[in-house]
Amino acid sequence: MRSLPIAHSKGRWLPCFPSAPFLHVAIAQCDDVQAVNQRGYGLGAQAAARQITGGGAIVNIASITMHGGWANLAAYVTTKGAAAALTRTLARELGPSGIRVNAVSPGAFPTAAEAIHEDPAAYNEHVLSQQSLKRRGRPEELAAVVSFLAGTDASFVTGQTIEVNGGWVMT
Repeated sequence: MRSLPIAHSKGRWLPCFPSAPFLHVAIAQCDDVQAVNQRGYGLGAQAAARQITGGGAIVNIASITMHGGWANLAAYVTTKGAAAALTRTLARELGPSGIRVNAVSPGAFPTAAEAIHEDPAAYNEHVLSQQSLKRRGRPEELAAVVSFLAGTDASFVTGQTIEVNGGWVMT
């Protein structure tokens, strides 16, 4: 079982996502992923909503994986689906206060997380074979969508999960 670090907390590394068959993922690893991707998003949104006055925006980060039910990533995939569900719930609840809540669902952007793949070149080929656009996304392209959702140009957009994946998943 392999895990990738994303944040150092109290002398230990929290895994980005455990990559293992479902029957072999330790509960502690599931708890770590949920602490970041579920509890962290909820607490972050709660803290933000308490500070926002006169309207504003919260943008969560989901993942393309929530659409495919990808093998060996059950703990991660379920938390990203939860981020999209939280987005819709908070949009409904916080909307009357003028707070918009949306999510961005990135595709396979090149990141350090690709280290979970034993053959990065083969993984890159797989990604390109799935996408309509035959190139990898750039971080600034993802940032532009987040910026749009956080800004005033998206003042009538809430409860949405925007796919940014080069046409891999189309909803």
